[in-house]
Amino acid sequence: MTIAIAWIIIHLDKQKLIKRKGENMKADRKKLELAMARVCINSKALAEAAQLPRPTLNNVINRRGVSPATLGKVAKALGVDPADLIAEEE
Repeated sequence: MTIAIAWIIIHLDKQKLIKRKGENMKADRKKLELAMARVCINSKALAEAAQLPRPTLNNVINRRGVSPATLGKVAKALGVDPADLIAEEE
């Protein structure tokens, strides 16, 4: 199911991070690994569950910018809100 996202507003640690459509998002590696540990899943199984190629999941894990849809697929596969995986902006 594809959903057009005009704006995504995320509240994280009392900060508002606003991402425009088309901008990349970065996941926090520690938060991602903690979410993976909670559901006892490794990266290979997560890539399958999120229906993503391994290189794309590696981009998420290694804090490379990914689309909101990609981060959403990972979050859905882990049973968490995408905001729970977002890295704080530096």
